[in-house]
Amino acid sequence: FKDNNFTNNIVYETFKDLSNEITSTSITTLLERIIEKTNMYEKLIKVGNIDASMIRISKLFDIASNLSSLGYDIYTFSNYLNELLATDYDMKYSATSTGSNSVKIMTIHKSKGLEYPICYFPHFYKEFNKSDLNDRFLFDQDLGIIMPTFNDGLEPTFYKSLMSYNYINEDISERLRVLYVALTRAKEKMIIINPIFDKNTRPLPRNANDVVNILERQKYKCFEDVLMSLKEDLRSYIVTKEINVTKAYLKQIKVDYKNILSKTDVKYETNLLDIERKPKEKIQFSHSKGLIVDTKEMNIGTLVHEILEYVDFNNCDVDKYEISDFFKFKIKRLLTQDFIKPGNKYFKEYEFYIDDKKGIIDLLIENENEVIIVDYKLKNIKPEHYEDQVLGYVNYIKTITNKKVSGYLYSILDEDIKKII
Repeated sequence: FKDNNFTNNIVYETFKDLSNEITSTSITTLLERIIEKTNMYEKLIKVGNIDASMIRISKLFDIASNLSSLGYDIYTFSNYLNELLATDYDMKYSATSTGSNSVKIMTIHKSKGLEYPICYFPHFYKEFNKSDLNDRFLFDQDLGIIMPTFNDGLEPTFYKSLMSYNYINEDISERLRVLYVALTRAKEKMIIINPIFDKNTRPLPRNANDVVNILERQKYKCFEDVLMSLKEDLRSYIVTKEINVTKAYLKQIKVDYKNILSKTDVKYETNLLDIERKPKEKIQFSHSKGLIVDTKEMNIGTLVHEILEYVDFNNCDVDKYEISDFFKFKIKRLLTQDFIKPGNKYFKEYEFYIDDKKGIIDLLIENENEVIIVDYKLKNIKPEHYEDQVLGYVNYIKTITNKKVSGYLYSILDEDIKKII
């Protein structure tokens, strides 16, 4: 930086193009691009213990995927990683060691950098996923936001056709690179298992040494189509065998249960009860009407609340629960807050009724001088009705104690605490 020559190094040259995409690309996609640009999988052989390294990378992808689904971008993800480093958090993982006399099943991406004597490739007939092109609203780096036009109904525009053409070309190029990675994993023999090889479509004619032309490539819908375009070159390697594979295991076995059950002469008397059914009115103290809830976030929030219901706040025992390391870390951070102190009494999921309304306080803490109410939220603690909810809790607790009562909102993911009163 002092000599203004920081651009003349391999790190800058490698990532300068990728830096322009960080605001419009998901965390997992950025990780894939970083691994691709650094050739990381191929270089793992130089580090040794490839299996352990692959598991660490896979673990990082899992964390990135979870955080991405919760709205994290690359900046908040970077802050999270820095926080792990700053707190010297030990992220544990398990690796299963197997003998050499075994069959390993993996995706093409996970096979990068690895080699095996014999490789089997099934499902080459499975079509590529291009569902993104079916969306009505699309975004392209060059064309911008692409929307449909209306003419007696929604219709695609020329821009979508242009984007589709470019998208397919780029997608096919990427698929061919992935296929290259797959086929170069075999050291001695590769076996491609596929149904009847011949299709109705015929590849365009070409000379033996020519590459497949662009028009033929655009027809690729699966890896099988790639092989079909080279059918004449591969014909001598094709072996046709009839394999009698059935799905008999899907058939249910009929059992004559009448011959199995023992008969009895015992008779049972039954009485019919005529019970008037009335709809049960559900009244609760918490604010819930008129909210749009992300189902996935709600499920994760429910799981974390359930873990917190059983956690011993006087003894950090989070590791024994079946939950990801990321959420274990976040729960441990909650247990380091100032209101968690030795000697406190902790009441979790404290239930009460007032004016026929039900309320459940996530965490009620009582010490010698004060009662503290803590309402957890997975992430967002900004809505005003959350504050009203905590105030309602505080007002009720004041009616049953002479101690000072305080109320807080706490964001588990952001580790942000907000004092309400």
